[in-house]
Amino acid sequence: MPNAVIASIAKKKDFKIIKARKEDIHVLKNVLVKSFMNDPFTNWLVKHDDKILSRMDAIFAPVLNHFGFKYAHVYTTEEKNCCAVWIPPGKYNPNSIFNLLLLPAWIKVVGWSRLLKTMQAASVLSNHHAGPQYFYLSTVGTLPELQGKGIGSAILKPVLDICDGDKIPACLETSNEKNISFYEKHGFKIKSEFIIPHGGARTWVMTREPINS
Repeated sequence: MPNAVIASIAKKKDFKIIKARKEDIHVLKNVLVKSFMNDPFTNWLVKHDDKILSRMDAIFAPVLNHFGFKYAHVYTTEEKNCCAVWIPPGKYNPNSIFNLLLLPAWIKVVGWSRLLKTMQAASVLSNHHAGPQYFYLSTVGTLPELQGKGIGSAILKPVLDICDGDKIPACLETSNEKNISFYEKHGFKIKSEFIIPHGGARTWVMTREPINS
């Protein structure tokens, strides 16, 4: 992205957040891939070889298609430089048999040789999920060159406003310790902490109670 464009975007204080459309999926996958290149959990999960970019792409396509667009809670900016995928309460079951349909994508991400270990790790992650009553922030990312400019805060606001207005708690997981203070600024608190087995990352589950206006 040209420096002039970055500077122009960075000056904004009131980013216009919009709901993404299905035709935005390719650009949003690219945003998420770039934003998660240094994420501890993602780096452990993805098999590192000459196909790493397509493997990372395979992480976010199901998240966007099967959870985000399905429930109409994929958010971005007019410039398509960030993406947040939320799953409404009662719509995400980490142990659902439906998740078996995502197995081909999972194999593409981790490779056959690590399949069993990563599935065991995924089971641990699922067991720590906060629960079905939460509005679940499945993933959120901003292009690296624009991080720290306020876009991340702006893209969380639409659903956090829903949560506050309708008295719905929210939850998320993060394996990047630097993210904890960011989420705490938005009302999230650490609910639990654990280490993904087989050499995985330390992970924090965070929850947020609705804030009275």
